[in-house]
Amino acid sequence: MCLADDLEVDGISVAAMHPGRLLTKMAPNDAAMTPMKSAELIYDAIAKGQINSRDFLCMETGKLAW
Repeated sequence: MCLADDLEVDGISVAAMHPGRLLTKMAPNDAAMTPMKSAELIYDAIAKGQINSRDFLCMETGKLAW
């Protein structure tokens, strides 16, 4: 994550987040989460300080290998 390296000196954290397989009109058959639920999970993780700079997260499965 080059952007994380560039912005770290300014105290800015960078993380990548996958919202998960969402229940939309184009959703895969195994989608099980609404966009609203995914947004709530992302917001809660940020608000609780559970995300570190350079993390790669999926709202369904948690931290992903980078």
